[in-house]
Amino acid sequence: MRALWIAPYLFYPLRAGGQFSIYPWLKELASRGWDIFLIQYNSPPGLLRESLEGLSWARGVLTVEPRRFRDRKSYIRELVLSQVSFFRLRNDVPEIYGALGSVRDFDPQLIVLSHSYMGFLIPVLRELFPRSKVLIDLHNLEWRAYANFLNIDSPFLDRADALLNFIRLKEEEKRALMDCDGVTFLSPLEGKYVKLFGKPMLWRPARFPESRIISEEELVRNKDIIITSSLNLNLTCIEILSFIKDVWVKYRELFKGANFWILGREPLDWFVKEASKSAGVKVLGWVEDPSPYIRMARVFVAPFKKTMGSLTKIVSAWSWGVPVVTTSLVAKGLRAEPGRHLLVGDNSEEILSSCLKVAMDDDLALRLSSDSYSFVMREYSLESFVNNFERWIREGLL
Repeated sequence: MRALWIAPYLFYPLRAGGQFSIYPWLKELASRGWDIFLIQYNSPPGLLRESLEGLSWARGVLTVEPRRFRDRKSYIRELVLSQVSFFRLRNDVPEIYGALGSVRDFDPQLIVLSHSYMGFLIPVLRELFPRSKVLIDLHNLEWRAYANFLNIDSPFLDRADALLNFIRLKEEEKRALMDCDGVTFLSPLEGKYVKLFGKPMLWRPARFPESRIISEEELVRNKDIIITSSLNLNLTCIEILSFIKDVWVKYRELFKGANFWILGREPLDWFVKEASKSAGVKVLGWVEDPSPYIRMARVFVAPFKKTMGSLTKIVSAWSWGVPVVTTSLVAKGLRAEPGRHLLVGDNSEEILSSCLKVAMDDDLALRLSSDSYSFVMREYSLESFVNNFERWIREGLL
């Protein structure tokens, strides 16, 4: 099978959720004889050499520079004048069309666009590769994320940014789903929306299991809480600060020596300053090896009420052996049973109660750890998914 894969970031090294879920998938396909050509955008910057070294198994790799903005004001100005979303403004650059033209002789049978907002390329792909099937790998619907920004109190420019992107992305992503030949999706919630377009669909894991890290002995003696998340988004940081104020402070009154470990890339300066004011809060930023902090954790939290971007992190927490507390919004994006694989709370009191239950009940903590680990190793297996994907491609798409 010849496949052309296009992503709006570097496929490697692994820094964000999308990379963690795509890279193992691609390597497994390559090991099964797939002939894969990659086109990637140079984001985040400064990692291109490492990226190319980690992609040596691919037939070829082309890297495109995204549009970069001098500052926020210049970005807003360009956004207003462009009539397109941020994602198209960033990725619709002349270089991408040159890259596509240069691989015309590769003649892929399958083209995969990682993220629906890359759907602006479909008309050109149809012209260059008329025999190819175009698949959208739908990580999440970005217009829904921007809709959440409209529901919080934020500066005028942030709200204007969110409103313009919400309106434009909804139309752009709708067009992509109408024009493609099939969709892989991560969240059952997004799957319901995709179903409206009548395209062949396949669920895929948001992330594939990693090795178990924490032992039962370590778990029962721990009281720390841990979270991993992208810390370069205002909305995410606002929600974590809300957790610190409304949940963590009360939790630490009962467990005075406990720490709240916050791991994630590119933490915003204002967030680090505010979060660090609370006792026991440790904002570490990006950590190459998180295992020392995982081994100190009793609870993994994903307390998000506005976004489901933590799906990949929960899959990791399950495989590490750490019990998970989250919200029903996030739980809807997972094929999991609340009460068995995770605990759910939709307000600060319920989230605090769930964290305390896990912290104070060793049997509950061990059961959650064991059941969720067995669940993720069974349902989110890389080998099982790739088997399903290959069968789906042969029987439902090509």
